[in-house]
Amino acid sequence: MNTRILLFLLAVGCFLTACNSSGAPAPFKSVKVAPNAPDEQKFSYLLGTQVGTQSYGFPEAFLAEFYESLFGQGVKDAWKAEKDTAFKLQLPADSLAAVGVRYSQKAQKVQQEMAANKTQLPLNKTAKSFNTKLSASASDDEKFSYMWGTDIGRQFVTFTAELEPKFDVDIFLQGMRDVRVSLKDTSKALQLSRDTLNAVGMRYQQKAVAAQAAAQQKFQEEQAKVKEEVAGMRGDTLSSGMPKLMNYFVKVTGITTEMQTLEPLQGKPVFVFYFSTTCPHCQKIYPEIQKIADEYRSAGLTTLAIAAGSNTKKGILGFMEEQKAKDVTFVLDASRQFGELYSDGYVPKAYFVRPNGEYYFYPNIDSVLDSIRTNIRTELGVK
Repeated sequence: MNTRILLFLLAVGCFLTACNSSGAPAPFKSVKVAPNAPDEQKFSYLLGTQVGTQSYGFPEAFLAEFYESLFGQGVKDAWKAEKDTAFKLQLPADSLAAVGVRYSQKAQKVQQEMAANKTQLPLNKTAKSFNTKLSASASDDEKFSYMWGTDIGRQFVTFTAELEPKFDVDIFLQGMRDVRVSLKDTSKALQLSRDTLNAVGMRYQQKAVAAQAAAQQKFQEEQAKVKEEVAGMRGDTLSSGMPKLMNYFVKVTGITTEMQTLEPLQGKPVFVFYFSTTCPHCQKIYPEIQKIADEYRSAGLTTLAIAAGSNTKKGILGFMEEQKAKDVTFVLDASRQFGELYSDGYVPKAYFVRPNGEYYFYPNIDSVLDSIRTNIRTELGVK
């Protein structure tokens, strides 16, 4: 999560109108947070109270049950998975993405029906479940609670890396549970006073602003450097400003190859997939990329997956494993030269590069899969 999202979290109010809720505690260890605790612990608790408040409105937003224990386990699992690539989440990436799409559509429908007065808000329903494992027959509500937890967990890994607080997952979950109980029963107080939480929130907000400014400055300096590097690499350009030909001197960092530039691919038909490991659309479309690679490999097609410069080797290897990538060459655009020359900053993108360096550009992959296959078959002489 970038600092803009952090600022959003810090801006979220800690209390909403209380509804009927079971307030069932999740089966995680109870944690005490003292008033003189380090700021890192207080901040973890603060974030827990904010997410707990948001989760309290979950049933109304989705007409669904919220499984607090599965949400909490999702947070813990995602936190562990980001630290240990061998650790597997309880649901694969495509399943998490699919359930997210379903509930996004569901939320939109609920809002439309409420606006048209076709439905009434239900009472706040929190499932009385202490289960932290998804069974084979798990409901969509259970899966979504877990998915939401994994999303929150991944975001916290990202912004704690940016701000360098020692985030405590257990204290975060304690804050979430405490605020949900207090929303049900206003006589129940949080472990830290509102003044204390506001003060630590303000301190981290100031850190976030400073980190964002530093990151923006660094980004601008890097962009200026990249633009200078590629200034002489464009050659003749298309109307879009992209080079007419593939420049094989573009620098890359090999993940499954020793390649340092695209030179080894010169003179070959190459299908290129430009992506980001954290992009849901990229995750969803990759199986189609793999199918094309498999279909035309024997006819001489090389498939190259280029991860945008913001990705990491660890993330790319995890993406490959999750997607069961096979016989596709993966590289990282660490120099950001490919992205500067051949992309507009958005992913996913695809390209079919002919042996002479000319290429077809596919900014909307989903809608042109047949065209991609046609272009490849024509070039390779395959019926």
